[in-house]
Amino acid sequence: MPTTAAPPSRAATAASGGGRCRRRRILLGRCRRRRIPLGRDQALPARCSCAPAQKVLYFAYGANTSSAVLRKRGVSPLSAEPAVAAHAVLAFSHRGGYATLLHGANGPERSGAAGGAGTYPAPAGVLWELTRADLARLALFEAGYRTEHARVVTREGAEALAVVFVSSGLLTLPRSLPPRRRYRDLLLEGLREHGCPPEYSAWLAGLPVAADGRALGSEYFQTPSEALGQAFLACAACALLACVLARPGRGRR
Repeated sequence: MPTTAAPPSRAATAASGGGRCRRRRILLGRCRRRRIPLGRDQALPARCSCAPAQKVLYFAYGANTSSAVLRKRGVSPLSAEPAVAAHAVLAFSHRGGYATLLHGANGPERSGAAGGAGTYPAPAGVLWELTRADLARLALFEAGYRTEHARVVTREGAEALAVVFVSSGLLTLPRSLPPRRRYRDLLLEGLREHGCPPEYSAWLAGLPVAADGRALGSEYFQTPSEALGQAFLACAACALLACVLARPGRGRR
């Protein structure tokens, strides 16, 4: 007489269904991960694997204009288009002589870095379309920079609001300084790759540069953070000296 398999018990069915429910709750919990808006000095959240990739526009004006640099950093852009930051000024006034954008309160009307030699109004760059995960990955290489939004204009005349990395106030030099030759050449490489305005490339090519392999002068590190550090050390030294002089019985031998 043939045997028939017994139907699954209610307990087994409930256990199987419970496992599926638990997995579903875990996945939903991952999808509901809180997102942090751009522009704050906080880490960008990782993209949820169970939701469509979110896209973001990112305007590069430094070494990230080169697609080779982005590939080395593990970033795969979705699209690229030449653009200009119409309401900003480029200056090599980040600590170490790296580029930054001055805009808003630090825009063209500001004296000093924005009006001196080595600055350029409405600089050209590349408008990349990235996933949020790639933007977060790129931020790991931008030490001392914070994210802001800037209005850029594409070659076709369309305006867009894009994320930019700008120098933190504590790491901004009082004036623009000659960049390293290798760094300047990376900018030129990216601009020529994407067909940016030749007059801007010509200006960059004519800039004085600091030789690669040589130590930079102290002026490349005279930022507010450096001044604060020196002031703190001076105060600590004074406090220590005061404690030593205030010791009882000193000088009564």
